[in-house]
Amino acid sequence: MREHHKKESPVLSLLGMGGGGTGNALGGGSAPPELEYAEFFNAGNTTWTAPAGVTRARVVVIGGGGAGGQYGGGGGGGATMKLFANIVPGTSYNVTVGDGGDRSNSATGESGGTSYFYGPSTLTATGGTGGKGNQENSASSTSNHAAGGSGSGGDVNGTGGMGSPYSPTSWGFSGGASPYAPGSSGAAGGGGGGSDNDLAAKGGLGSKYAGGGGGGGADNGACGDGGNGGTEKINTYSSNARAFGGGGGGNDGNQSPTNGLGGDVGGEDGLNGETGVGRGGYGGGPAASRGDRGLANGQNGGGGGGAAFGGGGGGAGHSDPNGVAGGGGGGLVYIVYGTLAPSGY
Repeated sequence: MREHHKKESPVLSLLGMGGGGTGNALGGGSAPPELEYAEFFNAGNTTWTAPAGVTRARVVVIGGGGAGGQYGGGGGGGATMKLFANIVPGTSYNVTVGDGGDRSNSATGESGGTSYFYGPSTLTATGGTGGKGNQENSASSTSNHAAGGSGSGGDVNGTGGMGSPYSPTSWGFSGGASPYAPGSSGAAGGGGGGSDNDLAAKGGLGSKYAGGGGGGGADNGACGDGGNGGTEKINTYSSNARAFGGGGGGNDGNQSPTNGLGGDVGGEDGLNGETGVGRGGYGGGPAASRGDRGLANGQNGGGGGGAAFGGGGGGAGHSDPNGVAGGGGGGLVYIVYGTLAPSGY
């Protein structure tokens, strides 16, 4: 499990007005802040205490991304967003950040954890489902994908992108991203499926603050690129162009196709090569939240990790269950509070 992280201004912390502050050194007559931030992106349980005078807060919640599996990428984390105008100053509200699915030696990828904000009403964003452990041959357009998570309780609720299937060109995706891979309404992108002698799939795009999915790994074929992150950034990373991107996939290096490229922002490129050399790329974002990169096993290239804030991990090259698929990105609870807190994204 990842440790809890809370970001607050050093000055506000001294005044007792930061994200976890419980007092107000300026006294009861001080004006509430216009706009401040509390960020939680390490997995686990914690609290946010509303500073003195604060009654308004916009809260974004994103679930963890599912890890890639033997037969496809992991689903992206769901999302929800709500403006609360009835926050009670001095009240401690419980927060849970869901972990991303861990890279593992299992055929089916590990699902991402659920994130919560227990405010005046509860916001819930479930994690993405882990990548498929069995080859799905259904003619259905979505049953062979890993499901994305969902959001509930908000003014806007989003669904995570689906993890695309193994050997995606068999399903008409031709080395691109599945049309079901992008996250919607603030949710994260799903991971790309891996391949053998075929084109792996790209990771899905994240929406708003959510991360992109990792690219699929390959054996004797082109690996998938990581999906770009959404268009918004949390305060700590306000200088970035956008949210974090998924890691690129890798292949065995015995063919001409290049490694998969990491998505914007911060997704690591995959590295071609066999055991001990090749790998997928880390998902973009802080180490506590980014998805782990899949490792090559023989000629079977690693899937890229899902980006921080919900990205699904890329699927394994050549349907290899031995730690070859990428891990999912961890979730997020992001609170913007004060008199100028926005009502939407």
